[in-house]
Amino acid sequence: MQEPSKVIPMDRARAQETALAREAALGDQQAFAQLVRANEGALYRIAWAMLGSDADSCDAVQDAILRAWVSLPGLREPQWFRTWLIRILINECRQMLRRRKRTAPMPDAELGGPSGFSDEALDVRRAIRLLPEDQRMVTVLFYFDDFSVEMIARSLQMAEGTVKSRLHAARAKLKRILEVDEP
Repeated sequence: MQEPSKVIPMDRARAQETALAREAALGDQQAFAQLVRANEGALYRIAWAMLGSDADSCDAVQDAILRAWVSLPGLREPQWFRTWLIRILINECRQMLRRRKRTAPMPDAELGGPSGFSDEALDVRRAIRLLPEDQRMVTVLFYFDDFSVEMIARSLQMAEGTVKSRLHAARAKLKRILEVDEP
C-alpha cells in the first residue's frame, strides 16, 4: 500500500493524465512515455486475459503502443487517453486471435500465466480464461484494473447496462467453476 503522502487523489491524477495526453498529442515523447509507463501493467493484464500467452501479450502491448503513438495526433478527447489506449490494445488482441485461428492452437503450457502467482491466483486466472471473451474482458477491466462501469462501457463501446449484465453473468459462472474445483 502506498504511503498517505504519495497517494494522488483521483481527480488530480485524472487531470495530470489529461495534461500529459494533450502534451503527447502535440508530439511530446516524454509525456507519451510517462503515460505508457503508468498504464503498462493494466495493458499487459488485459492482453494476457484475452490471449493467455506471455509472449503474445507482450507483442500485443508493443503493437498497441506503437499504433497509439502513430494515431496520437487524432486523439480528440485527451481525458479519455487510457480508455482510448485500451481500445487500441483490444483491437490488436482481436487481430492476433484472428491470426491465431488461421495457424496453430495455443499450447496449454501457457495457461499458468505470468510467474509469481499463488495456486489460488492461478486457479482464478484459469477460471477467468474459461469465461467467454465478452465476460472475460469486463471482469479483467473491473477487478484487475479498477475500471468503473462507465470506463469499461467507453473502452468496449457498449452500454453500461450491458457491462453490468456481463459482470453479473461472469461472477455467476466463476462461482460455479471455482466451486467445482474445490476439494
